[in-house]
Amino acid sequence: MEPTKIVDGSSLSMVNVGFIACTYAVSYVVYMVLIILPLYSGLTRADQGIVYVVDSGFSKPWFYNLITDIENLVVAPISKESARQRARRTGRIRPGKYYRLYTEDYFVNEMSSHGIPEMQRSNLASSVIQV
Repeated sequence: MEPTKIVDGSSLSMVNVGFIACTYAVSYVVYMVLIILPLYSGLTRADQGIVYVVDSGFSKPWFYNLITDIENLVVAPISKESARQRARRTGRIRPGKYYRLYTEDYFVNEMSSHGIPEMQRSNLASSVIQV
């Protein structure tokens, strides 16, 4: 997926990204501000004013490759459980909208119910050594 160019020249992948849109009026001119934030569950109560979420249906979890002995960030489809959690992020403080960039048919028929547990995606050697 091609990264999106941001105003300051940086770029950001569209995977696992939420959008916060707010409007304000100055001198009878209405400005729209779009703030792009990564979605994660560590938001404080004050930061949970997310109004609009655009869900791509993908995330970048760490996956351990046993053959190469390397952990990589791999673009993978999310589960129904993750999609529902992303939907719950909107409208905690005021009404919001949640947009999915995939069809309802894909959500109902093709999307897995639960994601792959982290223990099955990671290298447990470092955890075993610490024990």
